[in-house]
Amino acid sequence: MKVPKGVCDVPVQLSSPDWMLPLILSVQIYWRSWDKELLPNLNTTEATLWMRHRPALSDSLPVIGPLPGHPNVLAAFGHGHTGLTGAPMTGRIIASLVFGVPLNVDITPYQPERFSLSIGSSLN
Repeated sequence: MKVPKGVCDVPVQLSSPDWMLPLILSVQIYWRSWDKELLPNLNTTEATLWMRHRPALSDSLPVIGPLPGHPNVLAAFGHGHTGLTGAPMTGRIIASLVFGVPLNVDITPYQPERFSLSIGSSLN
């Protein structure tokens, strides 16, 4: 099996994390008056900062559609930071593909074969 280039970029940590942005955001959240009104029991005095690596597709688009050479295997992943907002539409697309309902959106930019060496080639 050939692994297509650019399918997943996992950044390598080359230096220490820059904690300035999380600190700025936590201070902004702490000083918002509506936070205390909306969440009166929210403890903003103790916070834990954390960071992790997040794998992402090289073109930042999700993979949606049948796998090359395996038309009965449907992919629906790679939404990155937009998973919660992208999932409903992806679910509708996958359901339409499963039941043979015509799509009202062009899924060409999201199809898995975009990572193939040539469009339409098999990944076998």
